Amino acid sequence: MARRKEIGRSYSGNALFSAKIVCAECGHYFGAKVWHSTSKYRRVIWQCNGKFKYDTHCNTPHFYEDEIKERFIAVFNQFFQNKELVLEACQAAITQLSNTDSIEEKVNILTEELEMILLEKRDYVLNHIRDEINQSEFDRKCTELMNDTMKKQKPTTDCRKSLCSVNRGRNSCKNSTAELRHYLEQSTSSTRHFGGR
Repeated sequence: MARRKEIGRSYSGNALFSAKIVCAECGHYFGAKVWHSTSKYRRVIWQCNGKFKYDTHCNTPHFYEDEIKERFIAVFNQFFQNKELVLEACQAAITQLSNTDSIEEKVNILTEELEMILLEKRDYVLNHIRDEINQSEFDRKCTELMNDTMKKQKPTTDCRKSLCSVNRGRNSCKNSTAELRHYLEQSTSSTRHFGGR
């Protein structure tokens, strides 16, 4: 879901290679186009969706869907020949994607700093009540502490949001990697046919 949101309108999900082939020249995704839709020469091609979007046209060539499938099978079979190496890499990726220690440590440090400022603020208010500190000095110090709180609160909130976002992305990658790993472990031979979705 997050990936689809990030991709935006250019993702439909209707075609097999939607949002999977990226133009090397302009960075847009390739989309399926039908040539000669009503004749016996009908063909599905894949072309950069940004090809005719701007005054200067993208020079990336189009690809026939059958050609993409053949290339996919060839790459998959090369990939399959190094199955053990790929499985090791998958396991290493899963382990690395599972580790969020550095971000969690940053969140903890920022949270502790924020809590210290809030405690200082509370103590200052209590001292003001008890010791009857000058009102203008009290207002100045409260404003200072409030500014310190705001300065720490935004990075803390941003870091927590970042951690959630990273975790979602990592979980998605981890799940995809785990699926690939499972598929490779179950597979006993390379393939000659493109199976679709």
